[in-house]
Amino acid sequence: MPSRSQKTGAKDSSRERILARALPPRAPLARVLLETSPAEAERIFNRLPLFEQVEVVLTAPWEIRQKLILLSERAPELVQKLPPQELFWTIKAIGPEDALSLLALATPEQMAFIFDLDWWRKDSLVPERILSWLIILFEVSEDKVAQWLVSVDEDLLAAVMHLFIRVNKRPDDTDFMEARDRLPPFTLDDTYFIAFRKKKLEPIFMRLLQILIEVSPERYRNLMETLLWELPAEVQERAYRWRKGRLGDLGVPDYFEALDIYARLESPKQMRPVERRYLPEPTEDLPPPAFLPVVYMGEGLFTQALSRITDPAQFERLRRELAWVVNKILMTDEINLDDPSQVKRAIEKAESYFNLALEVLSGKNPEEARACLEEYLLEDLFRLAHTKLRGLRRQALALFEDEPLAEALSFLDEPYKLTLEGLLQERPQDIFYFDQKAQGTDQEFRFFQNLTEVKEVAGRLKEIELFGRLLPRIFGPPRGWPGKCLLAPTNITETEDLVWSGLLATALANWLLKGAFVFEPLTRREWSAFLKRLLEPAREGERARIPPQIRQEVERNFKALIDPVEEETLTRFLDYFFGRLEDEFAYVDPSSPPDPRYITLVVVRLGEDG
Repeated sequence: MPSRSQKTGAKDSSRERILARALPPRAPLARVLLETSPAEAERIFNRLPLFEQVEVVLTAPWEIRQKLILLSERAPELVQKLPPQELFWTIKAIGPEDALSLLALATPEQMAFIFDLDWWRKDSLVPERILSWLIILFEVSEDKVAQWLVSVDEDLLAAVMHLFIRVNKRPDDTDFMEARDRLPPFTLDDTYFIAFRKKKLEPIFMRLLQILIEVSPERYRNLMETLLWELPAEVQERAYRWRKGRLGDLGVPDYFEALDIYARLESPKQMRPVERRYLPEPTEDLPPPAFLPVVYMGEGLFTQALSRITDPAQFERLRRELAWVVNKILMTDEINLDDPSQVKRAIEKAESYFNLALEVLSGKNPEEARACLEEYLLEDLFRLAHTKLRGLRRQALALFEDEPLAEALSFLDEPYKLTLEGLLQERPQDIFYFDQKAQGTDQEFRFFQNLTEVKEVAGRLKEIELFGRLLPRIFGPPRGWPGKCLLAPTNITETEDLVWSGLLATALANWLLKGAFVFEPLTRREWSAFLKRLLEPAREGERARIPPQIRQEVERNFKALIDPVEEETLTRFLDYFFGRLEDEFAYVDPSSPPDPRYITLVVVRLGEDG
């Protein structure tokens, strides 16, 4: 007789072996099991006691857990030992349609958790989600459907059925034949007559009701009476309250309760200390945490500090608090639960914020960070980090409160523009670091990892404010800038192509050629002359350089316009500007200048030369 591992087939074996190599060092046995032959893996795994099998499964990424579970001769017990949320993400990672074996083994409590998490958006049921899961239940088996019908909270069952059917009851003084003419045609007991809201769904809900009346006539009658006499909104509100309680018992807050994860926490002095009397005793028979996201975490300061925790009670507390924080992020950020990559992104967010908060409290000392983990709640670490990032967001928003400055921001260079975009996402809880090195990839906007990045962005915002005020003083109101490019034919044909560095580069050209730092398009002849004045001669194949005295003179003139405290900010922006100028023209031959039509950093007229 073929083993469970043989029955699953070999079609996914190569993918699973790749995933096994990607397992973290803390999961060596899972790696061994997935890289060895199915028969040997099954033999090794079944030598372990059940609780160790559970631990092996929980240390593996969600995508490969089903493969491990099906190695076990005690697969039903193993599945039922999994925390409900871990089973939920395991099923989501492989897709419910491919997880029928796991669903068949799940307990009613585990199924209730899956539906509590996946059927609701905030405080409302989502019919499409419900329908897709009911279809999957039928694919598992009608016995599974029956198990759910007799175990589901009656208010939830009624709230669900309100979405799909209407019920009429035959009056006591009306005979059956007369009722047939006046009431919907479907009835199971000649008392309650049912209309289906959507014809195409009739077979599903007809069979659902048939199973219900077979396994629990009393529950069927209760359902019919509820659908007859109670308003859908009232039933759904009760179902939501029960759902909130069930999820709360498992460490999953509802949307409205979870919002406090983003509450302000201005100072470490406001952080709540951990009270040792509430730590779980090592002797307590505790189930595994409801979530084990550490599997997906990197090697930042938080992970380093966590690895130094030796007190079992503290470690258990941290695992549970970690689950609580991640669950709050999942709820408030309205993560798409069908996409495990988004769930992992929520875990990444928590880790990034913990790294940032621990650096604020301890520098980069892992031992001091460990002490902070033992002293403070993880939720407060998260809030401390988010409050610090909200300061950047407020600083960015303030730039738009000054009308002339806001007008100048329309012409920001891309790195500065994208920095603001990362900070000013539509939702205030989304605050991202723009990583210029990853520009054009899916990582160009990512979570802040450390204080260096926070200080970098704070400095960049100061640069924006400084030059957003300086440039209108030098070149006049920003609304007039595009006219100098668009009224006469130039190489700038779209307003969005005109940026601050273009203004400065064009003015620099006029200053080098005519002694006036003004924004006026160059002629073609001036364009060629500018390159010769700007660049030092370079040997073939080497980068051309801008003479340092040009930079020094520009900086000296700008310093005359600003306060001394702003000089560091000025220097940073000029570093960017001259760096871009050199990058743009590093390999240009001034004696054979490029066609200005393909240049956007300097504005050049394209008509007859003057």
